[in-house]
Amino acid sequence: MTEPRRVDPTFRRLDLLPDRYELAGTLEIPVPPPEEPEPAPGLADRLADDRAVRRATERVETYWSELRQQLERRWEVPKELLRDGPTRGLGIPVEEAWKGYREQAERYAATGNPYGEGPLVPGARELADNAVPVELPDRVEPTVDMERTAYRQSRSALVLLVQDETGNVADVRLHRSSGNAAYDRAALERAKSLATLDLGLPPDGNQSVWSFDATLITTPPLPIAGCAVDAYFIPRHCFYPLSQRVKEGVRLVGVWRKGERPGIR
Repeated sequence: MTEPRRVDPTFRRLDLLPDRYELAGTLEIPVPPPEEPEPAPGLADRLADDRAVRRATERVETYWSELRQQLERRWEVPKELLRDGPTRGLGIPVEEAWKGYREQAERYAATGNPYGEGPLVPGARELADNAVPVELPDRVEPTVDMERTAYRQSRSALVLLVQDETGNVADVRLHRSSGNAAYDRAALERAKSLATLDLGLPPDGNQSVWSFDATLITTPPLPIAGCAVDAYFIPRHCFYPLSQRVKEGVRLVGVWRKGERPGIR
């Protein structure tokens, strides 16, 4: 009688052992979450500014239109605040303007053209012998700054208006100066006058920046005169040589939400 075969209890058949590739497929390897890139310095503020400007220019809520009308209602700027420093008379180079006007009048009397004779002057009747067609660019950049010339002087002050949870005015600050302290004070006083009104809760954000603009317009010393009429054909803003008038306006620059930092570029 043969003795039974002794089996090692630690012995296992090779075909019953799991393959190493199967073991590797069943292992759960932890995957770290993707790291979010940190925004560049100042990028968050620039994006907030872009969103604020869009709120003020695209699909503007009626709330902001009514608020702008309230600010414009009594926004009046004296002419003295729009001139650069102490001046005499009109505050413009009248002698130079009169000299140029007289020279053009003399050339017009002599040649029929205020710019004189020659094939290259504006309005020349005859072209030069070597004149060739000139291709003009699609867009011509202005060479004269129309915002500040002898006959047009402008100022703008940016004012930050902060409202609380109920819509009441909580703070009014100068966000960007116009370069004239008296002009800045006038803009701040006009914005602070909203504290006496029941404005209600703003729809887009509780921080808004407003631009208080004013332009001093002087009619050039030319033989022109006239009056603009309103919807009822009542003469308004009559003009004549060297007459002056001030054109005021208030516009919404941007609306920031709570936690954002206003900073127009």
